[in-house]
Amino acid sequence: MHGRRNPLLFGLAVVGLSLVTLAPTSTGAAVRKGSKARLRVPTVTTTVTPATTMPATTTTTSTTLAPTAPFVPTPITWTTCGLYDCARVVVPRSYDQSGESGSSGGNLTLQVIRSRATSADRIGTLFMYPGGPGGSSVSVVQSLEKRLPAEVRARFDLIGVDSRGLPRSTPFRCGDITDLSTNREARLRYTAACKLNASQELLTTDSETNARDMDTVRAAMGEPTITFVGYSYGGQLGRAYATLFPERVRAMVLDSPTDPATAPEQRIIDQLEARESTLASFLQYCTARPSCAFNDGTDLSIRYTALATQVAAFPVAGNGYTLDRALFELLVDNELRTDSRWSTLGLILRDLITTGSLTRVNALVSSLDLSSADTAARDNALAVYLSTVCRDGFMPTTQAELDDLSGRVATVAPHFVTRLDILTAGGSCLNWPVPPRPARTAPTVASGPTLVISTVWDLTTPHEWSQQLAQSIGASIIPVDRTGHGVFPGLSCVDTLTTRFLVDLSPPPFGTRCF
Repeated sequence: MHGRRNPLLFGLAVVGLSLVTLAPTSTGAAVRKGSKARLRVPTVTTTVTPATTMPATTTTTSTTLAPTAPFVPTPITWTTCGLYDCARVVVPRSYDQSGESGSSGGNLTLQVIRSRATSADRIGTLFMYPGGPGGSSVSVVQSLEKRLPAEVRARFDLIGVDSRGLPRSTPFRCGDITDLSTNREARLRYTAACKLNASQELLTTDSETNARDMDTVRAAMGEPTITFVGYSYGGQLGRAYATLFPERVRAMVLDSPTDPATAPEQRIIDQLEARESTLASFLQYCTARPSCAFNDGTDLSIRYTALATQVAAFPVAGNGYTLDRALFELLVDNELRTDSRWSTLGLILRDLITTGSLTRVNALVSSLDLSSADTAARDNALAVYLSTVCRDGFMPTTQAELDDLSGRVATVAPHFVTRLDILTAGGSCLNWPVPPRPARTAPTVASGPTLVISTVWDLTTPHEWSQQLAQSIGASIIPVDRTGHGVFPGLSCVDTLTTRFLVDLSPPPFGTRCF
């Protein structure tokens, strides 16, 4: 079973989504939550076979977004920037939520990039959005355009729009930023600075605003509709756009999406439970292989727990870091995401428990770049993340909710309890200066054709979320029997089916499954 890790999809290390690179893959797979850990070593193919899932049924979405407020943008002016066309589009600082004409609070600008269709038989624009929130759409286009299927590049203008708050657009700042990935005190200081220094831009940023910004760019380009590919959080943004502007959606592909209908606390439980079951699969994988470095012939579950307990009790100083429980859980989490890294994880664990060697840990910490020198860019991205998730209401907002969640995590994911603090960004949304957006009735008009893609063993956006989302909106779905987060492009089975969907609006046959 092969896995992929794409840095454009993961967002920020502070929320437990490490910035990593695409990696080759190997056999082995995680067991999804709710299942007894078991070893799976399927044959790797790129075929399509029937699945035993029920067909999706169309139901009314429960997304809670406000009605559109008019804003007339200035027609876009493109300039050449290397191999691309670039532009800046003016958007209102705050869209008028009353539904009256106009907007309030002045303007911001968004950086837009375009890679033109290579064929005269152009279909239209393909907006591409990454994970996060806080990822760069401009970087997504630059990174993925050469890897996209040739027919997709030929038929669509690829469009990247960096959201408000990111460095290329009008940047947002909270304050000084250091290593927030494992340092809880630093996270608390940073979020306190966000609440203290929060600007009007920061407090009005959320998925609805991002969706309105995307439509402002569409209007500035003079395009009647858009085609959309969203990764991870980008899938949530796509759903927000389709709810607000269903008549302007030609088609959407949601790759490894979040499910807006999943309650905030359940999202976190699902993610950590997925990590716990994947760790169990890794230990069983290692038990079945004498070649696994961590395999000493004993019960590896007991051996791993002993090592984790030792690290928690006796942190060790490394090269510019301290290997404590939080960093240990982060590193294990990172290596579990793609099964091609499982042999390396075995080596790291063996070294730690036998000799205490940090050689491989040093290399891994260095590769993750947990304390990047580009602190301003990290501040911009994290400010966007916090403002969006807090305003969207996707994190606990009271201490009671957080305490209850902590108790549940200790039961379902005892080996990843420190990741709760990471996933909630240190409880950043507690006492956020503005409350979550109030619930509103969503439009019931159906949006354009939608295709959901998801790996079956995804630790970041569990496969169950994709299944629930596809079922709720009547979308087609391609389950991919692999590890990793983010699929398109790169796997021929998925690339072929997705290209046909994007170009011809032809959904994959019912029961399709890729390997």
